[in-house]
Amino acid sequence: KTDHFDLRMELEFDKKIIKGEQKLKMTTQSMFVMEAILDIKDIDVHEVLYNGEPTTFKITRTKPEVGQALRARIPLQLAPSNTFELTVKYTTSPSASALNWMFANQTRSKTMPYLFSQCETTHCRSIAPFQDTPAIKSTFNVHILSPKNIIVRASGNKTQEFDYDNHRSTKFESKVPVPSYLFAIVAGDLAEQKIGTNTYVITEKSYLSEAASRMSQLEKGLNA
Repeated sequence: KTDHFDLRMELEFDKKIIKGEQKLKMTTQSMFVMEAILDIKDIDVHEVLYNGEPTTFKITRTKPEVGQALRARIPLQLAPSNTFELTVKYTTSPSASALNWMFANQTRSKTMPYLFSQCETTHCRSIAPFQDTPAIKSTFNVHILSPKNIIVRASGNKTQEFDYDNHRSTKFESKVPVPSYLFAIVAGDLAEQKIGTNTYVITEKSYLSEAASRMSQLEKGLNA
């Protein structure tokens, strides 16, 4: 079972891919566990590490509409409640089903490209390896690298944001355990506006006022 994950992603708009490193902190649930099984979909897996050391893996159960099973070998766990860390280094496919890469001319401002995700129901596995089921909820930290002019927002609270060289680094965290299908990312010429005590809208700068107006009842709904 995944208890927590630390996900690092580098956005490459020109290739429409994400280079990622997923670190999952996991706990065994039964006796004699010899492998960890993760959900993926059309992800190119480069390397898998068990507690920092390379381990063997295989990809099985290929189903185009669902994805594949990434089966990573781990040393025999003789008892339940053993904890370990599994790291997967990977690259997403340009046709990842959860990711929508838009050219600048497809946006309202027509000045920058735009990326947004839709992970529900089982598409999060095309962004990173997960136990992609509502039965598994975990906390997480996410570190996203983007081109310097691209603003990034993701599910979780923003904890850090700064520019260096030609890149922007943005970090998020969620201390509330959530299922993987609630993970989300958006990147582009973004701005945000507070519309209530606990609610904001985040969208293209040129669309912000209209979006805020359309979502003006969000705080009321949240309170209800």
